Parts: sequence; structure tokens; C-alpha cells
Amino acid sequence: MDYDVTVRQLDQQEVVGIRTTATQDTIGEQFASILPEVMGYLGEKGILPDGPPFARYFEFRPDFVDMEVGFPISSIHTGEPVAPDDQRIVSDELPECRAAVVEHRGSYQAIHGAYMAIEEWMKSSGEEAGGAPWEVYVVAMADTEDVDALRTEIVQPLKAD
Repeated sequence: MDYDVTVRQLDQQEVVGIRTTATQDTIGEQFASILPEVMGYLGEKGILPDGPPFARYFEFRPDFVDMEVGFPISSIHTGEPVAPDDQRIVSDELPECRAAVVEHRGSYQAIHGAYMAIEEWMKSSGEEAGGAPWEVYVVAMADTEDVDALRTEIVQPLKAD
């Protein structure tokens, strides 16, 4: 699959999610439990997601994945704290940054190619990663049974000049 890398200036985005660890083999199971938990919490608070779910990957190895999974929310929500300290669910932010972005279409099993395209683009452009990448599940498994219809944006923050 050919990938077009675009550079975007992104605004800071408030998010609510759960940070957890997994292995590559258990990521799907983590998503299946985390997303309904976060959605239920937001529903209790009367807050609607402000976009599709995301996953940020702080560390990614076959035997260990440190990730945060959740939803973006509008900065305008109820005056109540979004995620109290005694909850597993936390309030966080995706950073304001300049980022390399690629859209992957199809199975998550083939998403590695999109990451490789960003890596190659950074090398040829003299750019460097400036933080943990994240994926935005524009069309996710919860939206369709057609694997070919899946759309995932991979966002790699770039190091500031």
C-alpha cells in the first residue's frame, strides 16, 4: 500500500482514557474492555466524545506495549472534574504540535506499513519524532464489519525546530 505523509499543525486536544500495558497479542482485548468503560464513564458525566477513539503508544515492543486508549472531549464540558484521582480513567491531553500524519486503510494487522512510511519520510525530510505517536480510529471495527473499510490515522508528533 502506498502512503502519503502530510504535515499538520495540531491543536492541543483534551482526552479521557485509560493508560495500561499489554502485549501485541492482547491489544484487541484491551480495546474491547477499555473503550466501553471510558464511554460509560463519559455517559455518567453527561459528556459526549468530540471525535473517534484514539490510542497513544508510549512504548511498543512485541512483548510489551505501554498505551493510552480513550476519546477526545471538548474542552467545554460540565464543571465537574472529568476524571477523579481515585478512578482508573484519567484526563489527559494530546499535545499541540506539528505532526506527520498518514491514513491507513484496511486491517490493523497491516498498519506497520504506515509507520514505516512515516519513518522513511522523516529520514528523507530530516525530521525527528517529537513524542509518542497515536492512532485515531476514524472508521473502526465498532463501525463496520468490512475490514477493508477500516480507516486509521497515524499521527507522529515531530520535534520542534
